Amino acid sequence: MNDAQVALDPSLKSGDIVGQQGIEKAYNTLLMGEDGAKRVVVNSVGREIRTLDEDPPTKASACG
Repeated sequence: MNDAQVALDPSLKSGDIVGQQGIEKAYNTLLMGEDGAKRVVVNSVGREIRTLDEDPPTKASACG
């Protein structure tokens, strides 16, 4: 997704990978799961030291 496309659909974020045409575009909301999140502690060079909290991503529900 680029910034212009994100402006048209607030449920998407810049950098999301979505169907742009045809059947992928029509069923995109059914095919996408939900993003996860992870909070970590890093050292001065950006190397991960430990995980504070983690929400795993969820898969899209099965079609049909």
